[in-house]
Amino acid sequence: MIWLMVIRFDCFGKRISFDFSSRPIRKGFAVGYTNRCKDGSYIATLDYDNLRLDWIKPELKRLQKDFNLGSFYIFQSSKSSYHCVCIDKLSFHEFIHILRNSTVDPNYVLVPLKFGKKLWTLRTTPKKNKIKYIGYITGESTRMKSLAHGLFLEKIFNIHVTEKDQIRTDWDNELVLARYPQ
Repeated sequence: MIWLMVIRFDCFGKRISFDFSSRPIRKGFAVGYTNRCKDGSYIATLDYDNLRLDWIKPELKRLQKDFNLGSFYIFQSSKSSYHCVCIDKLSFHEFIHILRNSTVDPNYVLVPLKFGKKLWTLRTTPKKNKIKYIGYITGESTRMKSLAHGLFLEKIFNIHVTEKDQIRTDWDNELVLARYPQ
């Protein structure tokens, strides 16, 4: 758990702020994939913790409608925790807007912005149980897709990513992988 403390006060006609944070030191490592594409765009990766799937699915449908997003692929990462992935390419600001309009784990939003390199990572290595493919919610969009992410999901999780067939270019076949403290 991350603890944040913000101290603000006014002095000499100025607002002065100090931000302090604390988080535990992690000893193990996990491996995952990031949502950044080679061309500088991002795909929508969402990490839900301690939520029921029947609460997440309507939210994904709303996000699809509100942000013109294609299909979301849903993976169970642990009991009551899910990873959701849409391979549509987004700008950094669009992705942040989507995160802030969702009920994802607040640390998933905060840590890459405050401490990281603005890379959101979903792990592929299990904590206790293997990450399991649940299904997908069909969506249609005219956005470009990330072939690299589509092919990665197919290979790692042995699924068929239908939208990768809509990709109009395949030059971006590189994916950023990450090893990070667990």
